[in-house]
Amino acid sequence: MGMTRHRLLLAEVVERLRRSEMECGVILFGSVQRSEERPDSDLDLCLVVRNRCDLRDFDPTVLHREKGMTLFESRLEGVVVHFACWPTEALEKAVSEEPFTYYPLARGQIVCDPHGLATRFQRRLQEYFREHPAVASAWEEQLAAFRQYKAGTASSLQYAEWGDFAAHIGELIEEAEQD
Repeated sequence: MGMTRHRLLLAEVVERLRRSEMECGVILFGSVQRSEERPDSDLDLCLVVRNRCDLRDFDPTVLHREKGMTLFESRLEGVVVHFACWPTEALEKAVSEEPFTYYPLARGQIVCDPHGLATRFQRRLQEYFREHPAVASAWEEQLAAFRQYKAGTASSLQYAEWGDFAAHIGELIEEAEQD
């Protein structure tokens, strides 16, 4: 199978990040990571950065800020690229408080990590989900349902709101702790 335009763009983005002065690890997730991208798919990246996230070379727009993470969006070669930028201190705090939230990072593909920043968090999260298989299964079910919904093969989601899904995860964790 040849390189899709998304994979070619990913290689270009990673190379530009490597050449930058920013110390970061890059985790790919979403449809491109699963090799399920469509022509209209976006490119989803998590950047774990030592200090601050400097993406000015990508002409980004800030979409959202939460818990120290900044979500940026850029349009490169006609593809929307999302950069979820996590300074290590903020990600450390977030993972310590709510590790169940970060399943996509646990199963994402590390595409660049010269300083081991992304690897450290991914291993920690993978261990958490190994110890909480019911939570991992719930995530897999939710992600599969979301893909079906997005593809138009499902008319609704059981947990359409993050709060509802988080409450379900909380119940699973409580059940596991009682066993």
